[in-house]
Amino acid sequence: MDRQILTKVQKTPSHRDDDVQKQSRGPQSAEHPLLNLQRSIGNQAALRLMRSANIQTKLQVSDADDEFEQEADRVAATVMRAPDPQAKSEDEHEGILQGKPEGDKGLQVSQEMQSQFEGPRGGGRQLPESLRAYFEPRHGGTLRWLDGARRGLTIQRQPGTDYGLASAASRNKYVDKAIQLWNMQKSMKVEAFVDALMNEIKADLLSQGVPELKWHIKRGLGVDGSFDSKNWVVEIDPNKFSERKVTTVADLTLPEIENIVGTLYHESRHTDQDVLIIRMLLDQKKSVKEIHQETNIPEPIINKVKTTKFKTPLDKANVAHANLMFAVMYGEHKELLAFIMDNKQAIEGLEKLAGASNADDLKRAQPQVKKLAEWAKNVLEPKVKKLAAGKNLGPQEAELKNDLGELGQVTPKLLAAFDTALKMKNPTKDDLEDLQDLTNEWLKKLDEAYRHLEGEKDAFAVEDLVKKEFEKQAAAKAKPAPTKKK
Repeated sequence: MDRQILTKVQKTPSHRDDDVQKQSRGPQSAEHPLLNLQRSIGNQAALRLMRSANIQTKLQVSDADDEFEQEADRVAATVMRAPDPQAKSEDEHEGILQGKPEGDKGLQVSQEMQSQFEGPRGGGRQLPESLRAYFEPRHGGTLRWLDGARRGLTIQRQPGTDYGLASAASRNKYVDKAIQLWNMQKSMKVEAFVDALMNEIKADLLSQGVPELKWHIKRGLGVDGSFDSKNWVVEIDPNKFSERKVTTVADLTLPEIENIVGTLYHESRHTDQDVLIIRMLLDQKKSVKEIHQETNIPEPIINKVKTTKFKTPLDKANVAHANLMFAVMYGEHKELLAFIMDNKQAIEGLEKLAGASNADDLKRAQPQVKKLAEWAKNVLEPKVKKLAAGKNLGPQEAELKNDLGELGQVTPKLLAAFDTALKMKNPTKDDLEDLQDLTNEWLKKLDEAYRHLEGEKDAFAVEDLVKKEFEKQAAAKAKPAPTKKK
């Protein structure tokens, strides 16, 4: 089974944002989590981020004088400086956040901003491209929507998931290797950098009884990383690690390096998960052939797991975790993942539809929208009805019921908006704004449902741990050595 990370469509805002106003950097306040964010990127940008629905609660922000936050200042100021004849002046905006003088720990927050920061939010615009290029790789790579799974939020580890690559020893060894290569091998080709990291992962997996993992590096594959369990291979596209043309490690920014490090570990984690599922099914006395028929995992891989003597048996938490993964990957709730795997072109077409600006864009999207309509009618709607009628649903089923229900609500709205747009004569980008918004909303709902699947939830959590450790070590390496007193 191929598991791919959904790629993020970027929707260009119809109006440029105002200039970022840098504020004084007084002592940090413990009174409100928004203070650090406001000091990092300025008042105007902070308010826009709160309005955009692209920043979630409990966001972790570094110190104001941290190198990453200083970089955010520079990027934000550059991006936002472009004038816009349609933009309002700062004085025209009501309730703008204003910083207090140096040394004052207070923070003035409008009621609007407070409610937007603390509570759930609806629609909103995407971050401008260059600003997103800084924040997105740092807090999660190429997704990819700015939501909790990758955006610097603390992800709780679930019982039964501390196996294989999730162990601290495996993570730390991998990060040490990545830091070493990043510091010492700047002239290394990106492909060679990926090879070196994948060899590190492969050796670790082999030592833990996971069958030999292979990987395929090819530019132009379309996704930065994906795991194909039918062939037991990770597929990697270096072109997706940067919007610029990159050849060597030196060409990559630190956030891009961090994204590579996290993505490779995330995709390789899926081998761990499949081994756990195989072991669970073998414990249920299922044959190699039966397991292959249920999962499409190659029989040699299943046989290898069968003949391997693992150090510890599966405990109840491991089995529960494996059962949840099996249900959404291969079992009774596999519909969502199957749609994502079997309709990559349709999803890519819908991502492009989010930026539609003319009739030709609509025409190109027609086949993909047709596939969506067929899936919604034949699969999504019956599944939503079945879950709605279910009794005594477990936590995963309840979450799936909610996620697919929300996806089912926005899908007909998207289809109706597309039909309306097709009837327009020479539509402009402004004419298609409602369609763009609904397409973005649909993609966000799809991504949220995808991330809530047990296997992806676990893989994102492990990736998050790796990226946090890499970021910590990278920051430590960047600090100048203390000068010795004479």
